[in-house]
Amino acid sequence: MGLGMGLVGPTILKLREQTNSTLDQLGYVFFTRAFGFLGGTVFAGIIVDHFVLLGRTFLTLTILIMCLVILIIPLIKNVFLLIFVQLMWGITAGMVDNLVQILTLRHYGQHQVGPYIQAVHGAFGIGAFLSPLIVAPFLNKHRKFDQWHYAYWIIGFLHIPNLIWILFYAIRDECCLKKSVETNVTIENDKFVSEDDDNKQSIGVIVPNDPTNLPSSSKIRPFRIILIISSLSLFLLLHDGSESAFGAYLHTYASLHLNFLKDIAAYLNSAFWASFAFGRLCGIPLSTKLSSFQMIFIDLIGCISSLVLLFIFNKSSTILWISSILFGLSIASIYPSTISYTEEHIKLTGKRMSILTVGASTGGAVIPLLIGF
Repeated sequence: MGLGMGLVGPTILKLREQTNSTLDQLGYVFFTRAFGFLGGTVFAGIIVDHFVLLGRTFLTLTILIMCLVILIIPLIKNVFLLIFVQLMWGITAGMVDNLVQILTLRHYGQHQVGPYIQAVHGAFGIGAFLSPLIVAPFLNKHRKFDQWHYAYWIIGFLHIPNLIWILFYAIRDECCLKKSVETNVTIENDKFVSEDDDNKQSIGVIVPNDPTNLPSSSKIRPFRIILIISSLSLFLLLHDGSESAFGAYLHTYASLHLNFLKDIAAYLNSAFWASFAFGRLCGIPLSTKLSSFQMIFIDLIGCISSLVLLFIFNKSSTILWISSILFGLSIASIYPSTISYTEEHIKLTGKRMSILTVGASTGGAVIPLLIGF
């Protein structure tokens, strides 16, 4: 997912040349990717709740589709077809994002989940960091022929080992061990009966390893749950929109506004995602020492400071490098910290996770589109 997310920004000008379109038209690429991401998270949230034992299988299928989409993008010459294919990538990315987070929360639900969520998002940052590095050598102006499409094919084939690895676990845990699965389903549906003082019977359902059914969930008023989910969805809307827009347009801004060479601008883009990945990896140990709220507060200070620097010294290439790295470091752990903060207050189901991700996806769709205009 990180490899695919960091791929479009450095190649947006090449995609414009190939499809003979304008930057305004290609602005819809970011919009449709984010819109598809939104739809994918909603769909994944529904199916992961209804088909509890098939999470890895759905994850395998979505990664396969994501791989195929990336492989065919360099072959597309029509801007509208490109937008449609990018929509498909967004849907699969949204499904991957939601499925991975829910599977992580379910697997580590009995532990402090913060470091594990930080690690999941750190992997995204590593992919987004590596992607511009793979693209940059193919954007060198000294090459006689355009070879940027090789970057897409390399990244597409890099999905295959991961696909095989997850497929192995899907077959082992969800297909081969049918007897074990049937036993778990039986346990989930077993009902225990206990008699109270008046010899009345009370019935409960045993659901093992399901953090969404802990007793604390029932003590929270529905209004408070709605308030928490809606507030944090709005917060993630602004966060994800800022992150997506910065990563998507950094290469174009450096090339057109400060006259960076295309390969140097790609390295700048990679520096942003490198700091982003480093920030998320640093979030793993920090999340064991600091609360989620403290991490969010410190990160917001860093984000605001970097943008103020960039706004004041907008003609300086040095400040652009510094601000990009600082912004990447600061914004990196906000999303996983927000998920951990939410988990501390309410139990996250697939549908609740979908609502949060819908907020983030809306920001990722709308804000880059507005900047494109």
